[in-house]
Formats: sequence, structure tokens, C-alpha cells
Amino acid sequence: MLNVWKILPITIAVCGVVSGQTWNHDLGSKLGPLSWGYLDAYNGFATCGTDKQAVGARQTPINIAAKGAVPTDLPALKFNYVPTTLVVENLNHVVEVVNEQADSALLVGTALADKYKLVQFHFHTPSEHKIDDAGADMEVHFVHQNALGELAVVGVMIKADNGKANPLLDKIFNNAPYLSFFGQANSASAPLGEINPVELLPEKKSYYTYSGSLTTPPCSEGVHWYVMTEPVYVSNSSVTIYQRILQANSRFQFNNRPIQPLNSRPVLVTK
Repeated sequence: MLNVWKILPITIAVCGVVSGQTWNHDLGSKLGPLSWGYLDAYNGFATCGTDKQAVGARQTPINIAAKGAVPTDLPALKFNYVPTTLVVENLNHVVEVVNEQADSALLVGTALADKYKLVQFHFHTPSEHKIDDAGADMEVHFVHQNALGELAVVGVMIKADNGKANPLLDKIFNNAPYLSFFGQANSASAPLGEINPVELLPEKKSYYTYSGSLTTPPCSEGVHWYVMTEPVYVSNSSVTIYQRILQANSRFQFNNRPIQPLNSRPVLVTK
């Protein structure tokens, strides 16, 4: 499911099923986001909250108010990504690309703890974050982890535009396995060549940042979020393909968590 380093101090599955527990993204389901906090027998999902009670105070996703973000001299994000074999997986409620190149890393400073290795990236439709109350057709999350086990996730909004579509995004969705194996990961069987994940990033590297959480159970907090201010683009057909994949596997064509309260958290933005 997710390549997780053994030093990770919290139990995570950024995408997938935790501890054999089934959950989904359907707001009308008893297994949906409004009920996540009820689902785990050991109360491991409590941080997610429920329709009756908000538990975690630093949850993701959020609506980013651009005028409310504080302009700050933030470090440039250095994406030291290298080419890796393209491995596309269907994890039942998400399509994920596993990073098989251990040298790919995100640098947010010069200290050892500022180096985050790229673990995987996955997609949500529609976008989980909103900017000034506006979402996008999709959002990609690049999941990284440092030597202390801390997570840094880079979110990029994806808008549907056939004239500007990134061919790499179309390649990913055109080769994504249509079905998972009874909820287990299903990888594309044929080799898909090499890609460099940096090709999926916008040219401008300005970003918003805040302290948040995983957007799926167990909704663990303490995740460093970096949401790019500029979008990338995908074809309309890829959005349709992805929604059909989700519908076929989870019986629900969307996989975004609802917006969570900001709770007075500061949101910073690069000057």
C-alpha cells in the first residue's frame, strides 16, 4: 500500500485501509468521513472526528483564504527528484504512484531534518483543498518523510483543460488498473517506462504552508503541508477515467475529504 519507513512514530496509511478497517468517502454512508471517528475498534480513528464531535484541531484539508495568508520569507522548496520507474497502483479508493527511487527528496532547508524523501504521490477528485472557496477538478499529493519520521506533503491543484493538459498525467490515468483485488493494491502489469515526478509540478514554486493532518484515517496530525499557489492541468478525459475507476472500486466517484475548520491556525505564503 504505502512504503512507510520503520522509524515512523505513528501508524499511517496515507491512502488505503488501516488495520483491516473499511471506510469510504461517501458523506451519506455510515463508513464515510462524518463517521470516521467511530469506525476503529481501538479508537485509532478518533482524531478524524464525527458528525457529532470534532476531535482533531489541526485537520486537513482547509479552505485557504489568499488574503488571510501571511506573506513570509519562507525557504524555497527544492525538489531534488530523479527519474523512477512508473508504477501505478489502484488502492481501491485512490490511484497512487509508488516512488521506487530512494534518492528523490524535497529540501525545505539545510538541516538533516529538512530533507524529506519522496514516498509516493496520489490523486483526489475533486481537490481536497480550496483556495478562496474555489476547488479544482483534482489534486495531487506528494508524500515525503524525513529521518525523524515526520511527514511533509506537497499539494498541487489540477484543473481540467485539454489545451494545457500535462501528458504525464494522462499517461498515469490511461494506465491505471481499473480494479483493485478485493480492496488490495493492484499495480499496472506492464512496464510503463521512467518518469520524473518533477514534471507534475507547476513552473512557479510559490506556496502556502500550514500545520495539518492526513486526510484519511487515522487523520494523524503534525503533517507539514505545502500547497502550491499555481495549478497544473489535465485532460477532461482523465478526470472522467479517474471518477469511473473510483466508482467501480468504492461505489463512489469522489475521494475528497470535506473542508475542515482552520481553528486559528496561521497560514503562511511565500513573498
